[in-house]
Amino acid sequence: MKNDLMKQLLVVGIAIVLVSIIFMPIVTSYSTRLEKQVEIVKEEDDGYSVLTNVDRYRIPNDITENQLGYHLPKMNPYSLDYRRQYIDQLKDRTLKDFSRENAYVREPIWTGSRNGYTPHDPIIIDSDDDFTSENGVTGGNGTVNDPYIIEGWEIDTTEFYAISISQTTSYFIIRNCLLKNAEFGIYLYKIAVGTVTDTICNTKFNGIRTYSSFNVSISDSTISAEIALFIEKSVNVSAYNCSITSTSEYGDGVRLDRSTSCILSNISATGGYYGVYVKKCSSSNVIKDCHIFSNYVAGIDIYESSSLILRNNILHDNTNNLYVYGYEMDEYIHDIDASNTVDGKPVYYLINESDLVFDGSDDIGYLGLVNCDNILVKNVTMNNLGQGVLLAGSQNSMIASSTFNNDFHGILLFKSSNNTVSGCNFINTSIAIPLQNSPYNVFRDNSISGNSRFGVLGQKLEDFYQDIDKSNTLNDKPIYYLVEEKNQVITGSNVGFLALVNCKNIIVYGLQISNSIQGILLAKTNAIIRRCEFSYNAFGIYVFNRSLLRICDSKIYYNDFGFIFEYASGVGVVRCRVSGNSVGFNLFYSHDNIVRDCNINNQWINGFQVKNSCNNVFCGNKISDNRGGFSIHDDCWGNEISSNSIHNGYSGIVIMGPDQPVGSHNNTVHNNNIYNMDFFGIGLVKAHDNNIHHNSIHDTSIGIIVSNCQRCEFHRNNIYDNDKGMQVGYCTVDAANNWWGSDDGPSGEGPGSGDYIEVVEGDVSFDPWLKKPAITKPFVFLCILACIRVRLRSLIGSNTED
Repeated sequence: MKNDLMKQLLVVGIAIVLVSIIFMPIVTSYSTRLEKQVEIVKEEDDGYSVLTNVDRYRIPNDITENQLGYHLPKMNPYSLDYRRQYIDQLKDRTLKDFSRENAYVREPIWTGSRNGYTPHDPIIIDSDDDFTSENGVTGGNGTVNDPYIIEGWEIDTTEFYAISISQTTSYFIIRNCLLKNAEFGIYLYKIAVGTVTDTICNTKFNGIRTYSSFNVSISDSTISAEIALFIEKSVNVSAYNCSITSTSEYGDGVRLDRSTSCILSNISATGGYYGVYVKKCSSSNVIKDCHIFSNYVAGIDIYESSSLILRNNILHDNTNNLYVYGYEMDEYIHDIDASNTVDGKPVYYLINESDLVFDGSDDIGYLGLVNCDNILVKNVTMNNLGQGVLLAGSQNSMIASSTFNNDFHGILLFKSSNNTVSGCNFINTSIAIPLQNSPYNVFRDNSISGNSRFGVLGQKLEDFYQDIDKSNTLNDKPIYYLVEEKNQVITGSNVGFLALVNCKNIIVYGLQISNSIQGILLAKTNAIIRRCEFSYNAFGIYVFNRSLLRICDSKIYYNDFGFIFEYASGVGVVRCRVSGNSVGFNLFYSHDNIVRDCNINNQWINGFQVKNSCNNVFCGNKISDNRGGFSIHDDCWGNEISSNSIHNGYSGIVIMGPDQPVGSHNNTVHNNNIYNMDFFGIGLVKAHDNNIHHNSIHDTSIGIIVSNCQRCEFHRNNIYDNDKGMQVGYCTVDAANNWWGSDDGPSGEGPGSGDYIEVVEGDVSFDPWLKKPAITKPFVFLCILACIRVRLRSLIGSNTED
């Protein structure tokens, strides 16, 4: 007995010493330096003289490639002189080299003037045998020379489909029909060949939709619906001479989704979110001779698609007329010539070009530079575009003295390096200059204003290496982009954007940053962030790569995401208030981080969203009024959720993963108080070897849900006053030694009057049960030990890496 007591005291003593060794010197030294340096900064006139040495970043001469972690360029990419020598070598080529050749002649669009329809019930055809007169067939035998005819019907219905044809190989024609009020006007599923012509669809959700179909022709029709024409997973679908109107600002005129070899010709598209939305399509889809106007977001939106051909299309009066975006280089390879116009100006979409000058004397409707080199763009004004200028895989170019108004992206750089943006104005651009996987670019004297955001994203540390000095401003405040700086203090209110890339010993104090991509960008950095506010950004605090960060006593509110951790570790978030974001904390491939003693409330989706992350500790937090408390999914393991109060939401904690063998496993949930949940307190789905103990779960619809799990244990939890205590499906659960709200055990599968246990295709072992409630109050010592363990791993990992 005496030996056991001595052992316990020894453990406590060691823990206290470790806490003192690990945390106290760091906190004390940082706090002392903070007080001294804040005083020094306040004595300066502008409050930022401590940053005067970071106006230009250059790679140190003594750094090795192994230390930096990427291949160094042969020439310094941060020198303006280096860029200017390329600009001086540009040839005097102009836009006349890309003239409007081979423009198509536009044909009139049929407006649907037929009449004399005969009322008919909805037509449902599920096989070739269903082409009968009872199903509206007026003639033909289904051969190529004599197709089935469905003609002359007026179908006014509140049923789901007006006409549905599925899994057929016969030839058919739908013509001269009037379809009204159904959810779907015409739905074609897995058909081999068919034609729709001379038809009016005025329906709710879809006018005409093809799904997994081949060889469909749609012509001379008027189509009106939320998504008027929807072509999905289909091949060789053509639509021509059609008038298309979306009836919802959140719908589309035409949606072309994962389809190939399709043609849109002589289409009028208006009134939707997108006029024409091309999503994840490839291989020779063609849009030609179309008139696309007055759509709420984009005229033509090309997203994650390749090999698109655009000819002689007219786009005007769309919020962003033309938008091209993807995550791979081949998604920027399209055949788009200058026969296309935006607001009467030709579109220039150039591939593999070099040594060009765009000097503002030519009208430019849209400018795309793909795999281009040595391009000078100056004195241009770009309005109402998805991108004012697109650079994809392009380098050694300059955009100078230009203005971008009301574009979604002012200048988009995707996998583009060694470019310069200088002296440009970005006014009400959603994202002024998004840089994605685009290192070594130089920004000088740019002004970003209005409802514009700025930020840098990447997939490796190299992508964040930029030369961006304080001459750039966001809403009249300087942009601070620090790379490999040390021993700096940043404080005050005159900061428009802050990035710390591979920095050490940085203190950030009292900042208030809003309306940017990242409120603060931290990439492989050692810093303290204290008493700051980040609001109305895409990401309040964005952390990339291994860092040693302490973020404390700060407010992060009304961002799209409060915190983003990507491949991050060594981060401690303490006593922060996180509210009003869509997600409070989003951890992606991140490990050995701590979030404790934070107030996380009123997130639209989840307080915590954790994916493919391990060995993180979330303890002592107050998590309330979010839709979900924790969502732990995909391959997460070794995470500890302890001593949190989670209440007033839809769900408390959900741990789930994909099918075996990979799944969320070996996570521990203990000493949490979970209550007032509309759905469930704790849910495990396809999760294995997780340990749930000493939690209090009450006043929920279902206390615990377990489905398709293996070796998940629930012990010494208090599960009471729920509509159902536990629901189990398709697995076996060890739920012995829990308190079910009554000393005679659970009801349902159990013999007592406590919370109900329901089992579907599974088994629960609940005997023995506790006769009285377990002690589930937070055990502070366990939280301290968990934090010490994570902190040690972070320090060891950091020292190993350095």
